[in-house]
Amino acid sequence: YTPFTLKFFGKNISVLDSGSFLGVYQEIFVNEIYKFTPSSKKSKPIIIDCGSHIGVSIMYYKRYLPDSEIISFEADPDIYQVLKNNIESVSLKDIQCHNKAVWDNNDGIQFTKEGGASGTISTFRPETQDNIVVIPTVRLKNILEEFESIDFLKMDIEGAEVEVMRDCANSLDKVERIFIEYKKRIM
Repeated sequence: YTPFTLKFFGKNISVLDSGSFLGVYQEIFVNEIYKFTPSSKKSKPIIIDCGSHIGVSIMYYKRYLPDSEIISFEADPDIYQVLKNNIESVSLKDIQCHNKAVWDNNDGIQFTKEGGASGTISTFRPETQDNIVVIPTVRLKNILEEFESIDFLKMDIEGAEVEVMRDCANSLDKVERIFIEYKKRIM
């Protein structure tokens, strides 16, 4: 995990490590795993990005849907600071960034900081007791219920997907498209 700065589409951004950045860049900009066509007639598509990491997904959305409104969540407090700095560095607008873990309640939770891309809720990795912090949580169901419709929901929340999806199942009809990167937990 060696952080560095690079020019990305003409702007300086911070990267936590080359390996995770190259993998994310390949998935998002080359393979376009988050590409979708909004079906709504809204002038500003609404995107909820759960697990925004350093903001590469947000930069992608804004390149091909520049008028989109994005609500972003990143749990790791250190990565969140990089995310915020990157969004400011590339001068992106209509983005709400939140330093919270997406979860099934708003009570807060213990989180294990990994240092790269794979921090997680501490109970998901009981074998690792280093780098644990208590972070605020946001109940995704409550966020979904604030909107009439959401064009795209991206969820990459390092193992919390099942609990969150169960909790917000009755509100998912508001979402046009969902991308979930699922992590199987061995417990």
